[in-house]
Amino acid sequence: MKEVIKNIYRFIKYKEHRQKLAREKKIKPVQAASFAKEFSGEIKKLIIFIVPGADRFTGKETMSGGVISILSIAEETKKIYNGNSEVGVIVCTHSQDNLLLKYDNIENSFNVYSFNQVIHHFDKLEEIIIHTPDFLSSYICQNLSSQELTFLHNISTVHYNIMNQNIKLMPTKEEVENIKNIFSFVTITTAHQQYCTKYYRDYFGVSLHKLSVWISPENYNFVTKTNKENLLVYSPDNRPEKEEIINKLKEIKGLQLQQIQGLTYSQFKDLISKAKWSLTFGEGLDGYYIEPVFSGAISFAVYNEDFLQNNIVNDIQILNADNISFTQYQKQQFDICADLYSSKVYKQNIEKFYRHEFTFS
Repeated sequence: MKEVIKNIYRFIKYKEHRQKLAREKKIKPVQAASFAKEFSGEIKKLIIFIVPGADRFTGKETMSGGVISILSIAEETKKIYNGNSEVGVIVCTHSQDNLLLKYDNIENSFNVYSFNQVIHHFDKLEEIIIHTPDFLSSYICQNLSSQELTFLHNISTVHYNIMNQNIKLMPTKEEVENIKNIFSFVTITTAHQQYCTKYYRDYFGVSLHKLSVWISPENYNFVTKTNKENLLVYSPDNRPEKEEIINKLKEIKGLQLQQIQGLTYSQFKDLISKAKWSLTFGEGLDGYYIEPVFSGAISFAVYNEDFLQNNIVNDIQILNADNISFTQYQKQQFDICADLYSSKVYKQNIEKFYRHEFTFS
């Protein structure tokens, strides 16, 4: 009864809530029709990738490196099980999230459904694997409905995997313990080597496996310095010192600055191929750092205790004045990143995950 009253209040008070209801009234029948066509009720093993839903104000997808990574892993997973009619791979929002039909700003083969559809469609499941992004993993468990819990408890094998894409967004040790109280089989996968160590395996008390990321040199258009613009692109992440750093960079004569936002993934790749420089305010070795390097840029990361430090203003001025130094420095970054990120190893690591050949069991 309280929930009904709360919904009525939201409907009356908030315009965006009324808009959301109108949007989702149109989305639900489209989802239902495509869901029935795409998935047989005879599936015995279901692999779910949880993604963020639509923005509550605009109803549109919110694109991020994390979402691109999840969709990429989902695509590779689908390839592994291609031709096996008893295995399904699905991309979902959690039941409390806003509905979304598809991520259109990056090339992918998935429609997006709601977890609520899953629990009402599959009744012959013997195994389910749920991949959840770090920042949603605890919230989802805390908000499972009694109907969702009953559905999960009736499946023989339930595997809950927390995708560590940014260590600062991970659930706490205590929250992981609470997740383990709900799911008997819990693992953590990582995007980067520095978080796939015995220390983190022991700290969280679950098996730990490095998947790496989809980024690999052959997927980018490498452009040399002489064919680039004196452009620095920077990530949309928020940090306390961001404004101060951007203001300092604006003092560099002839340097253009552009924040990366509101772009499709193809537009993003086109932009970074033009840029000489890239700056991430995020986790350091993220897509805003690595992908520009594979496109011929020099990348920088703002220092914090977990990541990297660069004297950015001085480096840009020195390297921009000397083509040889720029080329040598860029090659060092490229070689390091290429050594760390290989599509072949990435695909092998995903296959190992499903064979339970974890980096740290």
